[in-house]
Amino acid sequence: MKKIITLIGIGILSLSFLVGCGKKSTITTKNAKNQTMYSYNELDDNTIQIVSYNGNKSISELTIPSEIDGKVVSKIGDYSFDNLFNGDICMNIIVPDTVIEIGIYAFANNQAINEVIFNKNSNISIINAYAFINCTKLNSISYGDSSILPLSLIAIGEQAFYNCNFSSIYMNDNLKELGPGAFACNKNLSAINKTIVNKNFIIDDEGGLYSSDYEVFYMLPMNSTATDYYINDHTLYIEHYAFIDNKSLKTIHINRNLLRIGRSAFEGIGLSNNNQKETEIYFNCQHVPNALENAFARSNIRLYVSHELKKEYIKNWVDLSDYISDQIINVSFYDDDELIANENIYNFSSINLPKYTKEVEGYTFAGWELNDNFIPSYVVEYYIESNNNRDIKFYAKLVPND
Repeated sequence: MKKIITLIGIGILSLSFLVGCGKKSTITTKNAKNQTMYSYNELDDNTIQIVSYNGNKSISELTIPSEIDGKVVSKIGDYSFDNLFNGDICMNIIVPDTVIEIGIYAFANNQAINEVIFNKNSNISIINAYAFINCTKLNSISYGDSSILPLSLIAIGEQAFYNCNFSSIYMNDNLKELGPGAFACNKNLSAINKTIVNKNFIIDDEGGLYSSDYEVFYMLPMNSTATDYYINDHTLYIEHYAFIDNKSLKTIHINRNLLRIGRSAFEGIGLSNNNQKETEIYFNCQHVPNALENAFARSNIRLYVSHELKKEYIKNWVDLSDYISDQIINVSFYDDDELIANENIYNFSSINLPKYTKEVEGYTFAGWELNDNFIPSYVVEYYIESNNNRDIKFYAKLVPND
């Protein structure tokens, strides 16, 4: 039998909750002015999670209580503060050290929030998916006196800070799990940093974020200045939203081992106010990767693939068939300024290196030079993986005889 129980006490005008069927109670607290502030549930460990807020929404700072009705607040529940703070006043959210988890969409769609503050004793462990999505003014997470993510934080869910306004992110020692697009679509984000102690992630010279084994590429900051980007040779998966709305990239180079391209991974790239040339993506893959939904949506791209796999790419990526091309490369071999051999081949294929037959007194042919690469004379075949260069030139390297 279910009962509605109302409690009256000092400083609390009423508490109402439903008892029965083994369900958790939802309790509403009111302050002395009879303004409903928080509703909450009791959890199995006798702590509580906040499930809704009905206080003043035109404030510059909100301090989440560490206790309500004598019970410790350990979780900020799903959707509990969703779409509440959208006035002109920029506001801070102060999270007490008792909170260990922030639920999905907990603070989503709040245009007024610009800073989230954790004190130095914070115990926050999990920030779930979409927790702060579309908080478009949110540009700072403070932890004590630093801007590093709280030391206790070990997991951030998918799109937790998607479409916010960070210019940089500093990952802590203990962060282990990062959901797809956790910091994607932050238009001013130019750098992701991490502490030396954190071995769970790798950040390359261009600012690209990877898992510790390079198998997962998480993202390139949206405001990166990189124009030419190479996915690491060990990468198997490009995460959802990895390059979304990047405006600076002119070329992207995909390695031979890639297996999957995530949702919206390349969405919106190649679009800019100055109508730049399309972004060129070079797929040097052994097999056609699996491209998930909207992987290349509303983008301005040209996809270069190997001649041998072109038909398979078109078959698997039907909607992209107009953007898929193979590419003829002109390969030349020189001895100083003298042309020795010349051949046109498809990109991502091998070429037989010509024999050097000239005899130069006092010198021996050592091999071929291609930019910064040296190919010894005993190598007879070379794999061509052109970047955005349609003309490749090899130069003979001669060394003095001993």
